[in-house]
Amino acid sequence: METVKAWIETKIEADSSPGCKVRAVVVNQQLAGWCGIQLEGEKYEIAIVIDNSYWGLGRKIFREIMVWAKDFGHTTVFIHLLYSRQEYKFLRKISKNVYESKLFGNKFRTYEISIS
Repeated sequence: METVKAWIETKIEADSSPGCKVRAVVVNQQLAGWCGIQLEGEKYEIAIVIDNSYWGLGRKIFREIMVWAKDFGHTTVFIHLLYSRQEYKFLRKISKNVYESKLFGNKFRTYEISIS
């Protein structure tokens, strides 16, 4: 329980940071996951973490987060997906750069997306 409390506190702190926004994803009064824009190092990162049973909502959530990014005045955001996951063609299509990165000892495919 202490780990969950610490995680929640880090997300509350991220939400209060300039240019960042973190929200729960709730569907029919059920917690489906969380999403947001958070600062990782010096870069704004998009995170969408939802239960498998809600995966169909990912694009809708993504579009909303891109509105947030534009409202914040961000010019670029990043999405890091574990390299073991399939490549998302729609992300590659809208990205100005796609590359391999290492974070927390794991290999990721990073999508660099311009905000227009």
